[in-house]
Amino acid sequence: MVCRRSLRRVVGRLFVVAWVLVAVGVPASVAQLGRVPIDIEIEGCVLPAPDCKASPDVIPIDVQGEKRSLVVIRLSIFSGHRSSGGLVDDMKFRGMRAYGPEAVLENFPAGARLRLRAIATMDTRTLILRSVAREDVERVGGLAR
Repeated sequence: MVCRRSLRRVVGRLFVVAWVLVAVGVPASVAQLGRVPIDIEIEGCVLPAPDCKASPDVIPIDVQGEKRSLVVIRLSIFSGHRSSGGLVDDMKFRGMRAYGPEAVLENFPAGARLRLRAIATMDTRTLILRSVAREDVERVGGLAR
């Protein structure tokens, strides 16, 4: 017959081992969340813009070595496990760097109203731009005037 004291020791040790495994495994999975690319769409305008509403959500973006400020009007997240408010806060305080094709990066003039589709990676603070649609340009038949 097994002594109760020895049984308690075994159960206590198993409990400690389980806690150690949880403590080691959880931070690794939480750290992985920052490395998952997030598919986003940002609607906003580049400062200084006379017809842009005042907003506390201003993201500093480095576009081809030039510092720009993007006022976020709306942010949509299509993939990822982040909330839009937390993502905007992270972008505001850390700043972002924009990468993409030349034709896409040229659509960042001051005062422009934009809709960006991008992949955001928060651990490297990068926005990989897929498309930039300017809403301040009149379009006729799909061509800008």
